[in-house]
Amino acid sequence: MNQKRLAMRIRQLRESKQFTQEQIAEVLGIHQPAYSEMESGRTVLSVPVLDKLARFYNLSWNDFNPAGADW
Repeated sequence: MNQKRLAMRIRQLRESKQFTQEQIAEVLGIHQPAYSEMESGRTVLSVPVLDKLARFYNLSWNDFNPAGADW
């Protein structure tokens, strides 16, 4: 999955659940500006971050890639 698509997906998930960037950043143990960089696609999401997001949203890794694009 390309970085921009992944960034858009994590933003869509956050907004659909009505969470703020600050709330998600807290879950990840990072500061809000760092999370904002992830949502904008300027920072590559690491495996541990994706794992925390998947667990938080109760999703599988495949749910981050709904279009079935190659990782």
